Amino acid sequence: MNILNLNPGIPGPGRNECNTRTFALLEQVAKECSITAVVLSDKKETPAVEHLQFCDSYYQIQQKRISLSAFIRRKFSKIPPAILQLNLKAVQRTVANLMKEKKFDLIHCGHASMLPAIPRHCEVPVLLQQDCQSPELFLAQITQKKRHYAEQEIRTASHFIKASWKKADGIFVPTREMHDLILSENPEAVVFIVQPGVDSTFYVNRGSINATKTIVLPGALNQNDTCEAIQEFVQQMWGVLQGHDPELRLFIVGEGASADILKLNQLKNIFVATGVDDSRKIIKEATAVIFPHHQGELVNMHVLEVLSQSKAVVATPQAVADLNVVHGQNIFIAETIDDFVEQVLKLTNDEFLRRVLGVQARAVVDAHHAWDIVAKQLLRAYKSISASADHPETSPFPAAKTTLQARGSAGI
Repeated sequence: MNILNLNPGIPGPGRNECNTRTFALLEQVAKECSITAVVLSDKKETPAVEHLQFCDSYYQIQQKRISLSAFIRRKFSKIPPAILQLNLKAVQRTVANLMKEKKFDLIHCGHASMLPAIPRHCEVPVLLQQDCQSPELFLAQITQKKRHYAEQEIRTASHFIKASWKKADGIFVPTREMHDLILSENPEAVVFIVQPGVDSTFYVNRGSINATKTIVLPGALNQNDTCEAIQEFVQQMWGVLQGHDPELRLFIVGEGASADILKLNQLKNIFVATGVDDSRKIIKEATAVIFPHHQGELVNMHVLEVLSQSKAVVATPQAVADLNVVHGQNIFIAETIDDFVEQVLKLTNDEFLRRVLGVQARAVVDAHHAWDIVAKQLLRAYKSISASADHPETSPFPAAKTTLQARGSAGI
């Protein structure tokens, strides 16, 4: 299959959760497909050569700021301000020229903001990648950085996300919750689940140190969900844990820690490690790793990174959403504060139990969440949408019969 990929960020591991997922999936499906990538970037940087090996052709277009007059004309439109700043004319020209030169079987649109770059009357089916439902994360994917967004930006981004669900022939998401949400808004949508994955060759156990009495809480410290989880854990559970075992140490690891999170360094036996270039160095020394999140998207990717390193994990049900894990077999899942404290203490005091959980944790990653396994789900989505477009009269998906015609008349 010939696939045209459109993405608002340079591909490569470690840039952000969503770009890492896109890169990893494309790297795997390229073993069976020909990938032409068109990337919009607002930075003068070039991805490493090894990160482009999955592409048969790669086009990187420098983002240009829109003119002041154009910005004013569109100021009161329903498009989020972050999307307003995307000047897609060069991308549109590139895509149009590519489609004249080469026959594509499918367009893999890596982000909804790239949908307007697809020409009107396009007869190639479009599969939209929707990795998050949060408007804040949606905007952060475009701007390539996280910041505080105004209420209007969040509201209009939410509107834009929902509108995009009607403009693609198919959508793939990482969780059942997102699958059900899209269908509740648009019952005729064709939605596939492509589960979270992890680079199981990068995240491995390279001779675990297993320092005693050391708990690690990793994550993106500039995300509200993670900050709330940290504060709740410290306020409601850390004192209880210290009461049972005063020697316990807590390491909070991640990028972009706020002033409030950094203040936790002042508390006994709590250490905030921000700016760490490789979290594996600290995870390696953990007795147990915890994820006390009660909400939050993409947290399960961080959980997979730890499980892949054969570490014993205590997590909430929300943190392991749509992961193939089983409580007591390859992870401890705790729904209440008391349960969470009990499970942490159990792990910190039982080395044999930690080793058993760690071995089984790695096994579940190898069986279900390594990228080569997850990419097979995406390949099935490619083939389903492409086949539906070729033979719409026999398609099992109602939306696939009408989306192409609707896009041709209204434009994306």
